[in-house]
Amino acid sequence: LGLSAINTYLGDNNADDYVRMVRTDLMGLVREDLIFDLGRHVDDSVHLFEEWGLPCWTKGDDGHNLDGAQSKAAGVSLRTGAKPVRSGRW
Repeated sequence: LGLSAINTYLGDNNADDYVRMVRTDLMGLVREDLIFDLGRHVDDSVHLFEEWGLPCWTKGDDGHNLDGAQSKAAGVSLRTGAKPVRSGRW
């Protein structure tokens, strides 16, 4: 999955969207069953990592990026519905 892992948090997207994005990114040379399975479970893992102290970047109310420390100080988290900062195509 390589660099596609950076964009693994699905949020409002679904696992099929993630499979499509990875397939396009890697020019079709993928195991869709493995990507789908990863996509189904990754959000729960990210929520746990965030709970354990991993600083996750989020979008602020004004649309600007908040780094992990700023998100934590503002009481914003992905688990409570904050939008993730995206570096990919979706």
